[in-house]
Amino acid sequence: MSHPLDPGAPPPYPGGHPPPYPGPYPVGPYPAPYPPSGYPQPYPQGPYPPPGYAYPPPYRQTTSGFAVASLVCGAVGGILLSVIFGIIALGKTKPGGQRGRGMAIGGFVLSAVWAMVIAVAIAFAALSSTHPVSAQDIKVGDCFAELPTGNRISSVNTVSCDRPHVAEVAGVVTIPDGPFPGDYGFSAYGKQCKESLASYSATALLDPDIDLAVMKPTQDSWQHGDRAMVCVATFTNKRTGSIKT
Repeated sequence: MSHPLDPGAPPPYPGGHPPPYPGPYPVGPYPAPYPPSGYPQPYPQGPYPPPGYAYPPPYRQTTSGFAVASLVCGAVGGILLSVIFGIIALGKTKPGGQRGRGMAIGGFVLSAVWAMVIAVAIAFAALSSTHPVSAQDIKVGDCFAELPTGNRISSVNTVSCDRPHVAEVAGVVTIPDGPFPGDYGFSAYGKQCKESLASYSATALLDPDIDLAVMKPTQDSWQHGDRAMVCVATFTNKRTGSIKT
């Protein structure tokens, strides 16, 4: 150990402190640690929407007008329109489309019900034994299910002569044009009706259960061109089969 009074010791440091240690690294400037990258920034810098930004309202499905029309038409008996509108509505109400598929199906169901009702009515009318016929369309050989009543006869219920009936048309006399004949004028044509019945059935005038009735034009129907006087053989009891011989 050297003593400060030792003549071989180094001189003391100025100010009593050693100089700073130079260290192993040179004094700067130093290069940048990493070169700038050529890649884009992962997220762009603003601007961001201000607070309270309103998002667009969610998508709302609308109801198909064709589906509504199909249901309405089916309810009122518009079968053809209901089916057409229903087919269009089914295409528009597929998943992700408009609402109303149930209404379109309901239109089909109502149309089917109407179709069945109409079919039953047609079948019933076809199988019915009686058929209404306009008074001006009555012809020789028609048989009446019942005798018409009233002063103005607009139609009669006819039936096949193979079924029980109360009267049968034996002839139709055509009256010439002119003023309305009235009861007196029509009576002059009564003889022609009797001749028509005798020609239609040789035994009718001799049968006590057969009588002769006349259906005359009314003053109103005469003005509309009705000139037919219908000669009708009526029966005391219903008969089956024609009296024509």
